[in-house]
Amino acid sequence: IQANNYPMHCAPAWDLITTAALVAQASIVIAPDTGLLHLADFLNTPTIGIFGPTLAERHGPFLSKTNINNTIQVSCPHRYAKIHGASADAHNCMFDLEAAMVVDKIHALLGQSKEPV
Repeated sequence: IQANNYPMHCAPAWDLITTAALVAQASIVIAPDTGLLHLADFLNTPTIGIFGPTLAERHGPFLSKTNINNTIQVSCPHRYAKIHGASADAHNCMFDLEAAMVVDKIHALLGQSKEPV
């Protein structure tokens, strides 16, 4: 991201009102299936939602068509499992999430790609 001169901000722990104000001003929010993702969707801030053990179609975002279309669903046969096997070699499905998947969505949302959003 630094090579493309995208400013990146990491917020400290804030209350809901302060967090909502920050999210409302953001160009884009990238988040897993959490309250932050749903707050951004409610505030009509462009999002990229990342889902693995949970399902995007069941857990949102639900309000913005763009946000719905910009979810990344990582294939996971262990739906809703916190732990993916007891052995040391158990595969965590979220390891299948590739940076390029997220970067392509960022470029599309920021208008730097011909890929539809």
